[in-house]
Amino acid sequence: MLIHDFYLVKLENKELLKSLNIYSSILNIDRQNEENGFNGINLIDKIHINDDLIRFVWDFLKLISNDTPKELQIRCDFGLNYYGITILKNSEKIYNIFNEIYYIFEPFEDIFYMQEIYIKGICCNTKIINKERYNILHNKKSCKKIYKKDVIYMLDKLKEFALKLKEDKYYIIHCGI
Repeated sequence: MLIHDFYLVKLENKELLKSLNIYSSILNIDRQNEENGFNGINLIDKIHINDDLIRFVWDFLKLISNDTPKELQIRCDFGLNYYGITILKNSEKIYNIFNEIYYIFEPFEDIFYMQEIYIKGICCNTKIINKERYNILHNKKSCKKIYKKDVIYMLDKLKEFALKLKEDKYYIIHCGI
């Protein structure tokens, strides 16, 4: 299962953002439950989001401007780096985007289903399907049951992260798949 990690961090020194080791430092803190302050990075909170959900809202996430230094860029300086690190600071825009995504999911039923669309063995899209369509396709690996409460929880958490960005030295660091 592919996962995107979002970390709310407080940095003692903004220069840490340019460090190629920021990714490994955050992972060390996360995996080894290191004390906060490891290499000047305080890990405040984290959320892990399944790639299926990210792909479903990918077009919205492309609207997020990021503050990722050129040294860490993989492809672009706008949106999330799907395979790499993205550093986010623009709290109002990030909050608004996650809030709009929240309102997309809010009217969904408590349980819904996602279907991955494959072309020549490569997953190229994820779409929401209804229960009747799921019942027809339920034996296929490409269908997944999703609980709305889990999605809402993740989006609420990301909105909380975005609000925290208004304070100095706080950043959201996204680590792609």
